[in-house]
Amino acid sequence: MDFPALVSGRPIWLCWRLGEAEVGWWHETTEGFDSRHRLEDLSDERAVGALPCPSSRAERGSTGTVMQGDRAKAYRPIPEDRRREALEDGIAAFERGDFFQAHELLEPAWMGTADLAERALYQA
Repeated sequence: MDFPALVSGRPIWLCWRLGEAEVGWWHETTEGFDSRHRLEDLSDERAVGALPCPSSRAERGSTGTVMQGDRAKAYRPIPEDRRREALEDGIAAFERGDFFQAHELLEPAWMGTADLAERALYQA
């Protein structure tokens, strides 16, 4: 699970995975689970608090949320080639039987597009 935070004015995602005793990881807003870093890597920077979650429909190219059905869902845009790469990596993990890793690898892809049909493809 990702939680928004600011570090020296830069938005990041604090990262927690089921089974971890505490939130001890982070990654850039343009990256996903495979790019996690230990919080100790931020020792020279200070996390200054959580960002509010925008509630408006996201415009293409902006971070925020998109309405999926009646729910606001996270939108963190990434280029199409990175979404395709995430899809391929997620399918490979699924084929290996690593379902949690498949979910984590696919997450940036579905959060990376505002196109509802494309999001549904990655979430299936």
